[in-house]
Amino acid sequence: MRITNNLAAMRAFNSLSDTNLSLQNVIRALSTGLRINSAADDAAGFAVSEKMRSQIRGLDVALRNSQDGISMLQTAEGGLGGINSMLQRMRELAVQASNDSLTSTDRQYVQLEVDELRDQIDRIAETTQFNRKRLLNGSSGALWASSDSSVRALIYGGLKGAEGNYRIEVEADPGQAQVQKSHIFDIREINRITSYSTEYWELNIVDKVASSGATVGEGWNFSDDALNITADGTYYVVGNLDDQGNPVTTNTAVHVAAGVKASIVMRDIHLITNGFGFDCTGAEVDLWIDGDNNVIEGGTIGGHCSAIEVPAGSKLTISSMAGDYNTAGKLTLTGTTHGAGIGGSCAGTADCGDVTILGGTIIAQGGECAAGIGGGSQGG
Repeated sequence: MRITNNLAAMRAFNSLSDTNLSLQNVIRALSTGLRINSAADDAAGFAVSEKMRSQIRGLDVALRNSQDGISMLQTAEGGLGGINSMLQRMRELAVQASNDSLTSTDRQYVQLEVDELRDQIDRIAETTQFNRKRLLNGSSGALWASSDSSVRALIYGGLKGAEGNYRIEVEADPGQAQVQKSHIFDIREINRITSYSTEYWELNIVDKVASSGATVGEGWNFSDDALNITADGTYYVVGNLDDQGNPVTTNTAVHVAAGVKASIVMRDIHLITNGFGFDCTGAEVDLWIDGDNNVIEGGTIGGHCSAIEVPAGSKLTISSMAGDYNTAGKLTLTGTTHGAGIGGSCAGTADCGDVTILGGTIIAQGGECAAGIGGGSQGG
């Protein structure tokens, strides 16, 4: 048996197929006017061109959206122009009606035109619309979006697990004079503190040193077994933990000078002092509780100090670092004979100041003649 073939014809056919394919590619390039028509022409160039094509199409849509917005504003402008003309006519009629030469009947005719103009203004406000959106009757909504970190919101409760998307709605009655104010999204990584300063000092009350290694700084200093806070600001006052995770005892008291407004975080502090533990006399203090804290006025019998001194004229607000209305963070306070747990102490300053508790677990005990929270032995 003989098997024959025609290699010349097969080579000619393959050459013809390659030529046809090349011809098709050339014709496609000529017909479209594009050098790259598929990834087979130039894979890298095709990816770049597709990216540019998507950007161009997006810009085309943005341009179309802008034109739609302009058309909507022009529609609203036309309606407002008609309303403005009618208001001007109503003013003319009001001035005309003040003419003493007119009779009551004349003024009734003037009032009829005013009533018709008013109805026409209402009609324009109700019927002026663009793409079925009414523009002048007050029902049109506004969408706000922001990527600016300065946008803030006040969120009540703990921040843990509070991440996510939020929708803020503000309602205003059209035609009513109003002032709308909102603080939107003031959230930090570790707290929800309302501070008087954008910066803060972290002060170790056991080692009597700041986290930077300084022993004195702007608005604070350690002196005579006390941390003295002398200027407005935000201060993280922290203690040390032993190997078992318990707070290390210290006798370094905290004194906030009169007239100072300070936000103070108290974290893992165990104070035993022979006198006040935390003095807010004449000051305004936001105290934020984190961890387990204990303040004991450990003076001998007959002492006159409160664990936290808040006499009349002072202001103290206690919150949990986990947020208002949250019990996380514990503060145990013990005063002596004439001193409260929180409040006034001896006779001269026995009346309690302004104390507000918004969060945390607070345990306060006064001496035998004083309140847990309130006045001292001779105070209110």
